[in-house]
Amino acid sequence: MAPVAMILHSLQLLQDQSFKDFGTLTVLFNPDEETGSSGSKKVIAELARQHDYVFSYEPPDKDAVTVATNGINGLLLDVKGKSSHAGSAPEAGRNAAIELAHQLLQLKDLGDPGKGTTVNWTLVKGGEKRNIIPSSASAEADMRYSDPSESDRVLADGQRIVKKTLVDGTEVTLRMEKGRPPLARNPGSEQLAKTAQTLYEKIGRSIEPIAMRFGTDAGYAYVPGSAKPAVLETMGVVGAGLHADDEYIELSSIAPRLYLTVALITRLSQDEAP
Repeated sequence: MAPVAMILHSLQLLQDQSFKDFGTLTVLFNPDEETGSSGSKKVIAELARQHDYVFSYEPPDKDAVTVATNGINGLLLDVKGKSSHAGSAPEAGRNAAIELAHQLLQLKDLGDPGKGTTVNWTLVKGGEKRNIIPSSASAEADMRYSDPSESDRVLADGQRIVKKTLVDGTEVTLRMEKGRPPLARNPGSEQLAKTAQTLYEKIGRSIEPIAMRFGTDAGYAYVPGSAKPAVLETMGVVGAGLHADDEYIELSSIAPRLYLTVALITRLSQDEAP
């Protein structure tokens, strides 16, 4: 709940200062973030396009603001074979598990390290009983990427590769479930980070602009090819160990991070004033 507290206390500080020079200040809390924001992503995108700047409050693990995040996709690989008795008539079957293993080896290099694209096969299922040749098998992969064009490239390459089968009579399909899009590096976020650095220096502190390997809702707010809204992620308190028993926040970061939100709103409102 630290991000919620940060936002509410920032608003209170602005109210205490009687600061009202901003045009529109909108707060959105989405309770479905941990499950992919399927119900709120449309609202995030619509509201973002009505504003000049968007702050998202994931916690950084050091004093930093994030100017780029990865996108997240899922790859779903399905193999259809033919079942038969493994003892009396194995040759009558078409082993989907063997074909799946073949495909996983073929698909292991779908990523592109040069572009920061990773594809990792993490879930595998196949067979029902030990004495039956499996008629179906499946696998799922986690894909992370920063270049928006990589979604189409990975799917096209994968669908081309799976046409080469090992077990005759098996059918293989590969499809993609698109998740959070990336917050790609862009001039708007970079400039916003520079403004944050300048303001942070006024209290004798430094802040680092970074790119994150995981995906966040900032990707829904980002508009490719547009300077607005400028999006900045990890505006929350410093902390680490997300979802773990030893998750923590650095108490010493609360005051300076509150200052950063308030100072940015104040400065950006003045910059946008007619």
